[in-house]
Amino acid sequence: MVYSPDALERLLSHNKDIIGTLYSVRRLPRAFVIEYGEGIKSDEEAETQTEPFRCEAIGTGFMLVKTEIFKKIASPFFGYSWYENGMVKASTDWVFCKKAREAGIEIWCEPSLEIKHLGEYAF
Repeated sequence: MVYSPDALERLLSHNKDIIGTLYSVRRLPRAFVIEYGEGIKSDEEAETQTEPFRCEAIGTGFMLVKTEIFKKIASPFFGYSWYENGMVKASTDWVFCKKAREAGIEIWCEPSLEIKHLGEYAF
């Protein structure tokens, strides 16, 4: 992940239990690692936002989580869920966020940070 020197301070300034940011998966076509909730419905709409918004799930590649959250959700905190045929149903990001939501914890996205996901190039 590539991010600006003030990225952590900017996430901390929002004082949210869980907050992440928009970054793309490492493939084309470009798509953000986020599951939208009420309000924002698309990557295009998310890119126009200037203030944090709630979402259902967001990638853990650049996420800030208050430590007390880990006392409120069941361990293991991260894992996968699987379909009966052995295919991945939900990755660690989504499993963590689902557990947090079930514990009544809101998940937020800070859309104004520019984060790049390194791969063959910076996505």
